[in-house]
Order: sequence, then C-alpha cells, then structure tokens
Amino acid sequence: MVITNAFARMSLALLKNGMRGLRTHFDLWVGAIGSGYMVLLPIILIGAISLAISVKPETGFLQDLPLFSIQKSAGYLVDSTSGIIGLLSAIVIACVLSGTLPGQKRTSASTVFADASVAAAVFCIVVELHANTMVSVLGYISAFQGMVCGIVSAELMCLFRRLVPEKLSLKGFENGIHFGEALDSSYAAAATLIVVSMLYYGVLQPLSQGLGQGLIYLATWLHGLNLGTWVLSSLMVIANQLLWLIGINGGQYFHFHATDWLGLVANNGDLFVPEMATPMFLNAFGHLGGAGSTWGLILYTLFKIKEPSLRRLAWYSVVPAIFNVNEILLFCLPLVFSRTLLAPFILAPLVNVWVALLTVELGWIHFMGSPVAWSEPLFISGYLMTNSWLGSLIQLGLLCLSAAIYAPFLHRKEAQLQRNEKTAFDSALAVLTVTQVEASELRVNRRDTIGQIARWVETELQHDLKTDRIELHYQPQHGHDGRLIAAEALMRWRHHTKGLIPTAAAINVAEESSLIHEIGRWGVNRVCKDIVHLRAQGLPHISISVNISAVDLEDPAFAQFIGDTLAHYGIEPQALCIEITETKAIASSFHVHDNLEQLEKLGVRLGLDDFGVGHTSLLYMQHIKLHELKIDGVLTRALEKNLPSKDIIRCV
Repeated sequence: MVITNAFARMSLALLKNGMRGLRTHFDLWVGAIGSGYMVLLPIILIGAISLAISVKPETGFLQDLPLFSIQKSAGYLVDSTSGIIGLLSAIVIACVLSGTLPGQKRTSASTVFADASVAAAVFCIVVELHANTMVSVLGYISAFQGMVCGIVSAELMCLFRRLVPEKLSLKGFENGIHFGEALDSSYAAAATLIVVSMLYYGVLQPLSQGLGQGLIYLATWLHGLNLGTWVLSSLMVIANQLLWLIGINGGQYFHFHATDWLGLVANNGDLFVPEMATPMFLNAFGHLGGAGSTWGLILYTLFKIKEPSLRRLAWYSVVPAIFNVNEILLFCLPLVFSRTLLAPFILAPLVNVWVALLTVELGWIHFMGSPVAWSEPLFISGYLMTNSWLGSLIQLGLLCLSAAIYAPFLHRKEAQLQRNEKTAFDSALAVLTVTQVEASELRVNRRDTIGQIARWVETELQHDLKTDRIELHYQPQHGHDGRLIAAEALMRWRHHTKGLIPTAAAINVAEESSLIHEIGRWGVNRVCKDIVHLRAQGLPHISISVNISAVDLEDPAFAQFIGDTLAHYGIEPQALCIEITETKAIASSFHVHDNLEQLEKLGVRLGLDDFGVGHTSLLYMQHIKLHELKIDGVLTRALEKNLPSKDIIRCV
C-alpha cells in the first residue's frame, strides 16, 4: 500500500511537471507565431494591396482609372508576397522560437540561420514540393503547415543539439566556436530531417489523405440535405472563425479547397449564388476588415476604449484593415487562442451575414456588378459587387452592428488587461528594486516582461527628469538635543499613469545605463538651489546631504561639476554632503580616486549610506576620508535585543 501511494504521488508529480512544461512550450509557440506574423506583416500587407489592385473591375466608375494600368505588375507582387507566405512563416517562426526555447545550448546568428534553413527544408517535405508541384503550395494554402513546421523544426533542432556529445566540439581550434556550432547544427539538422521524413510519410501523410477523403464524404452528405443559403453561410462563417482561433486561415482554406466542397461552396468568382455559401459575399458583407468583422472592433476601441495599449493597437491596425488584413489583432490582441473575445469574434460576422442575407431576400440589393478580391477595401467592394452605393451603405450599417457586438466584450478585455498589466508591472518592479545584478545579466537587456518594463522605466525616467514629476523630499536630521542640524534629500518619482515608482527600481535601472549620471547631476543641482531657498527662509547653517551612485564617481568630470555648481549658487562646500550609496560596488579606478581627492580638497563632506549590507568593504575606508557613516537599518533594528548587531556597531 505504501509503495502504491508513493508511486501514485510520483506519477502525479511527473504529470504536473509535464503539463507545466507543455504549457511553457505552448506559450512560447503562440508567442513565436504572433511575433513571426508581425515580422511578415509588411509582406502580407503588400500582397493584400497588390491583390486588390490586380483584380480589375469590369463595371462601375473604377474601371477606367489609370491606377489599373499596373494590374499586371500587381499580379507579380501577389505571387512574390502572398504566394510564398507559407514558406516564410516556417522560416520566421523557427527563427523567433530558436532564441527562446529552454535548454538551447547556444543561441547565435549561425544557430538561428541553421534552424531557419532546416524549417524551410521541413516545410518542403510536408507540402511535398517537387518538380511537378504547383508553386502555389508555398503560399497561403500552406500557411498552417508553415506554422507547424517552424515550431517542430525549432523544437527538434534544440533537442538534438543537446544530445550532441561535447567531445565532438571543435572549440579548441581556430574559429572553433563557429565550427562547433556548425557541427552541432549539422548533426541536429540531419536527425531532424530524418525524423520528420519518417513521421510524415509513415504516419501524417496517410492520416491527411484519409482526413481529406472524410471531408469530401462529409461535403457530399451535406449537399444531399439541401440546407440552403442561410445554414450553409452560417456554417462557413463558424468554420472560418474556429479555424482562425487555432491559427489556420479559414478563408484561404476554403479558397484553395473549394472543389472539395462542390455543391456547398460557390465558385470563387461568383458574387452571390442562392442555396450555396458564397465566399465573395461572405468576405464583403460578413468579414469587414478581416476575419471576425474587426473594423467594428477597431472603431469602437478608437472612440470608446481608454486603455492606452488597446488604443495603440487599434491605430496600428487601421491601415492593414483597409485591405482586410488583421494579423495585428489576431496575434497581438490576440484574437487567436482567445477566450475573452471568442464570442464576438464568431458572433459579429455571423450576425452580419444574417442581416446581409435578409437585405437580399427583401430585394434591397442585387448582385449585378463585378467580382472583387478579398482584399478590396470596405465600401468599394460593396459598390463594385452591387453596382450601387446601397451596397456600401449596407456595409456601413453592418460595421456599426459589429462595433455594438464587440462593445461589452472590449470593456471586459480592457479591465482584464489593466489587471494583468498591474500585476506584471508590480512583479517586475519588485525584481528591479533588488540590489544590482551582474553585468552579464543586466535587466534592461532581458527579453522578457522584466526587461520590457526596465526599458520602460529608463525611457520614462529620462523624460520625467525634464518635468516636475520627479521631486526631492527632505528628511530632517536632529542632534541629541533635538535641534535641526541637517537634512537628507530623497528622490521621489510620481509617474502620471503608474503612480509612485520605487526609487530603488529607478536607480537600479539608471545604473545599468548612462542615465545615472544625469540623475546625479540633477540631484546635486536641485539640492544647491534649495539650500539657497532655505537660507532665505531663515536657516543659515543647515547642511543637506544628497545621494549619488558609486557609478557617478567614474565620471571624470564629476568633481569639477560639484565645484562649478557650488560656485554658481554661492554656497560654501561644507553645506553639501555627498552620500555614496552602496547599490553598486565602488570601482577601484583612477577616475574614482581622483574624484574623491578633488572632493576632499573642495571641502565637500563625504558620507557612506547603508553601510554594512552593500558592496563596500572596510578597505575602502583606507582611501576615503569619510565625515559620515550611516549604518543600515538591518543592523540598527532591534538593537537592544540583537547582541551581535550591537557588537558590530560598537566595533564600527
């Protein structure tokens, strides 16, 4: 019984760890897909614009515009952009994922390029590219295969690199790093391609063929039911949206596989066919702005949502949405793999199609115009297909309807984002508040949320130094008789949206960049200015201490700046005390010693803050003539009860 329980606990622990690891990898996959499609956004947008231009209308006022003289060139652009999007997605996703996978032995340009090359080869295996294959398999028809190939190839390359024995490395030779990486990649590439070939041709290809036959049988069965336009159009919209929710471009799937659904889906060149689902009709009157009727989402966000990140995302989405490209919203909002916006993502285009079908049955619109591409801009497509502005007017009404459907869900998304951002921000600030890290682990260089917020702190701090959002608060210092004898200047930063930012977090980030010098000089200048003001208020003998970082002492001109500032305000040096904080070790360099000597000659008082818990050694006191030593609160708290602390302080 004991053995059984132990085995059960061990199995449960392994299952939990496995699920946790799978969730980690899944999050990385989703992030790589989103980042990859953002990298490809210029290609996607150019392809969509070119497609809209390449389809010349046969009727209407647009047919004679000079713009359409470049129709042939636009067709070539479609082939060279959208026509290879599947291959490009495999390459880019593999590149992004290669640098983020846990357990990767080395991440450099050569390993990333190797992973990208292998991803391209894996993609060609999966789409069965050979001499007689149509080049169209490189495009949208294989976009989903591209995503999967990019993920699988990066994961397998990472796995096989870890399995390469270290004794096979060429590190000891000239250029050994590059040779070693190339050798690791060669072994990993060979193993990856062998595994993918065996898996695909042995398992996945027969399974795919069987699934394809099953779908044809399903289409034949549904055709026999005579479901009608309303049901078939609704089913096609739902299928399109559900495919997008797992990253498959549903519209492109039905575009390239329409023959498999003959009898249910009309030809791609048909404007509207009764008793069938017509892709061109669904694109023009259901998917306004792209899958999910995202024009409604964009406009409502711009006019009603206050959350800054959502508004920025909506603004970035405007130009692509003109040509019904919504990858920014699909992968950055995101709509793909979403739960919060799942309902409106399906409901908005579905309701749009129902309303549009109702207008057809009522005889308000008639499709007597010319075919349009899926990327034809909103309102233009409605006019061209109906040869009437009434088609455009109905599209405008559907756009407003979509915005109304998205509205309550967007407000919920806004509240959720604000909660998540606050949690992430507070967690990151907690990490940034701790003592300085090693130079090789600088937080401003991290690629995770902490790194993003560290860079945000740096940017905002640099901006706010020029405003009144950064202040100096003065903490009074009293003698044993209770008299006010001095004060210490403490920096406080109140951001206009985030509120009070911990000073330790701001200083730690500033010390990882040159911004710390700007803060140090700002603090000294402000203290000297306030000393003049305090003396005018009747405090002639007060002195003020100001904190500077040990990094400031490495500035060759720091002592000269102190002297110039004192002279500018007409203040005697004894009125200023420079307190060196221990957030970073004091470097033993020529500039540091020179600055300390010059400050001593100036007559400026020197102090050491937080003594006892930081980087400073007692040996520094051999070189620094200190006037003040501030023992950290860790040692002074509970002094009467903590005898070791009492002994340490007595010795100091």
